[in-house]
Amino acid sequence: MRLSEIILRINIAIIMFSTLLFGYWYYIDGTLIRVPLITYNDPMNLQVENEVYESGEALRVYVNYCKTRPAPVTVNWTLVDTIVRFYPSEPFEGAVGCVGTAEDPSLQYILRLPPDLPDGTYYLQTTTRIHVNPIKDIINEYKTETFTVKN
Repeated sequence: MRLSEIILRINIAIIMFSTLLFGYWYYIDGTLIRVPLITYNDPMNLQVENEVYESGEALRVYVNYCKTRPAPVTVNWTLVDTIVRFYPSEPFEGAVGCVGTAEDPSLQYILRLPPDLPDGTYYLQTTTRIHVNPIKDIINEYKTETFTVKN
């Protein structure tokens, strides 16, 4: 075997190894550019429709977000005061791009308050689990404004 063939095979091996290593890194990391998958205008202050609700009433939460690339998301809501009440998980496949603005939010979650909810001050907390790949999930937590329940 000539020296030129040996150098060619070594170069091909280096290129293949580099491609595999880069592909593995891309798959594990989930992105080449470190841009968040979902961003919110104010993640610790999601808006609710009213300040006062009755127990059993439907509550509307306004969410503004920008999704930078497609990825399945699971959303879990919990109602919090001294007791934490869980709502069922929901899958979310929102489109890539920005939805709503601070003045005109277009994504709304409608959640029904429990019918036996005592008077008090509450807030909703949401946990979003973004499934990047079979190995990696990104988990974020967000809160709504506080609201009052009166019967």
